[in-house]
Amino acid sequence: MSKITVIFPDASSLEVIAPDPKICPCCNYGIQAQNLFVSDVEYIKDIYSFIVVHQCPNCSKYFITEYIQDPIFIHDVDLTEFVARPYTIPFKISISNESSLTDISERFLEVYKQSLMAEHYGLHHLVGMGLRKSLEYLLQDYLSIINPNDIEKIKSSTLSQNIKLIPNENLRSLATASNWLGNDHVHTSVKWPDKDISDLKAFIDALTYLLLTELSILSAKEMISRKSSNGSTL
Repeated sequence: MSKITVIFPDASSLEVIAPDPKICPCCNYGIQAQNLFVSDVEYIKDIYSFIVVHQCPNCSKYFITEYIQDPIFIHDVDLTEFVARPYTIPFKISISNESSLTDISERFLEVYKQSLMAEHYGLHHLVGMGLRKSLEYLLQDYLSIINPNDIEKIKSSTLSQNIKLIPNENLRSLATASNWLGNDHVHTSVKWPDKDISDLKAFIDALTYLLLTELSILSAKEMISRKSSNGSTL
């Protein structure tokens, strides 16, 4: 344990007790880390916290530890003891047309985002499986919109069976290719060695764009048909 001087939100300076990192997360060696920077204390959701930037004396790499107020001392006016937890830098995922896709398939977005997070954190064996599952959700929800009377059938069908139900040939081609590449990341045998995750993501991105366009066209046609059935002219 070490004593660290920190600045609290009321600008008061206070010496607190915090545990020292014992192992470097970069090289996995037992260390006595050097503290290079200590942030001011934040007060969020009734908890005080601050971060410390360390440097490993073994590999010379930097890492961050977040210290939070020990729950035992939440009501202690001295606020003397903090506990450590690994600090993860937030990873912001930006997806084109996210608000429009939310209206079609929240399940797709949830799994798709998790797949991108897995890629960001180097969990490469999980990315393709997640993308394939997101594709399955997307097509189920899309087909349920255009075929509302067949929802139960669509949900109980396989991905390959549902792809055959897609009326738009371009959509069907993108879905088929995405399914093939997704299978390469689910099964141990690889049938498309010249393609990788970037190709799968590109196909799914194109699929979502075309799918949104297709639904907009169907909506426009429905408006025109409704106007015509009312005896109006364009």
